[in-house]
Amino acid sequence: MHKETVYDLHKGTLIVAISVFFPGFRERKATNPEFLQCFAVCFLNGLCKQCPAKSWMETVTLDTPLEYLCEVAHAQARYLGLIGESEKAWEVTAGKEGVERFSAKPEQNPMTLPYQ
Repeated sequence: MHKETVYDLHKGTLIVAISVFFPGFRERKATNPEFLQCFAVCFLNGLCKQCPAKSWMETVTLDTPLEYLCEVAHAQARYLGLIGESEKAWEVTAGKEGVERFSAKPEQNPMTLPYQ
């Protein structure tokens, strides 16, 4: 466990944990430049499974991106037509608009097709 993500109830109260510790923890920001330049601005966060817990388990840091999770999200986005074959989602300037257009056309969205 990352020491900054755990509150010891033997040393403090539940009220302090809920009202002070956890709100303060939620205000933490990533500092890893690789994360900030790519993953923090990627519009595929709905497909992506990046999270601080997974990062911690595999890298012992809370903001180190896991490349294989990115590759899976990009493969799904290519299948759905959200990005091109060689594009990275954090480089696509109209990514969010593409998702909105995609979501507005349920007949073209393979995720909303009825089961046959």
